Amino acid sequence: VEVELSRQGTTFYPHYCEMLALWASAAPRTVSDTIIEFTRESTLTAARRLWQTYPHLHMPNTSSPLPTSLAILSYASPKKPGGGYLHGGDEQEEVIARLSSLVASLSAPVAREFYQEHKKYRVEDGSGLHDHSMVYSPGVVVFRRDQDDSLVEDGAGSTNDNVSGSSASQDIGGQFIAPYLVNVLSAVPVNASMVRKKHIILPTEEQVFEDGIRTAMKERMARALRLFEERGDRVLVLGAFGCGSSENKVEVVASIWAELLVCGDVEEAGEGSVSPRKRSARFKHSFEKIVFAVPGKLHAPFKKAFEMRIFEEEVNAAATN
Repeated sequence: VEVELSRQGTTFYPHYCEMLALWASAAPRTVSDTIIEFTRESTLTAARRLWQTYPHLHMPNTSSPLPTSLAILSYASPKKPGGGYLHGGDEQEEVIARLSSLVASLSAPVAREFYQEHKKYRVEDGSGLHDHSMVYSPGVVVFRRDQDDSLVEDGAGSTNDNVSGSSASQDIGGQFIAPYLVNVLSAVPVNASMVRKKHIILPTEEQVFEDGIRTAMKERMARALRLFEERGDRVLVLGAFGCGSSENKVEVVASIWAELLVCGDVEEAGEGSVSPRKRSARFKHSFEKIVFAVPGKLHAPFKKAFEMRIFEEEVNAAATN
């Protein structure tokens, strides 16, 4: 029943969605001062821990028809639901697809427009920037544990990474678990690798291309946050969006998240303007909690870059006062 409800509730948001395009000027939703957490856990392991820790996220709520207000960002393939999940792919979306009902939602008729739009844009543009279209799948059912998941079923377990022994090794990596629900936003990151390979980039032009990639990524990430905000999600699992095979720079992605959620940035001075204008973080108070699930070797540089971007903005603010 839950899988069918998720399919029926799946919604496509096109590239030219006005509501998302106007994210900067929309009235912010004020929930609280957002708590930021970093973890080495995978996306779904972090999500299951949050499901267990914050039961109010999936209690009946008359203000929202969704079965949960816990959501994750899925780094989607632009070509087909779940990417290469049937062939052993280990990209973030592919893992989610193997452990949940996400593919059922992405295979719904309304979601076909997502892949059709990406195909059209890829043929017409071909740069690797992709378009801003997204799919929101409410109440996706997660029914298997991820490989790093050592949580016990009653929620009283630990997320200790140092679980060892034969019993632990048999207890992780695809074992069926008590199902839980999570809202999934599928968005395609810029394929920075393709952008760099497609063009002959002279040393003097390199920064121009990198700035273009950053601008497209920031717009896409901001639209994702706006969509989470619009749908009433309160706790999010985000991460190093597009830093896998798409080869976006982890320092860039982390700094964008910091600007949108914590420190804001400086808007370039326009024509007739005396000086640059400080722009506050648009989504600073929009969510109850943000967990950045960044496993492996990207964890440390991601966290460092996030914190460094906040520090840089604090220094800039102090210098202008």
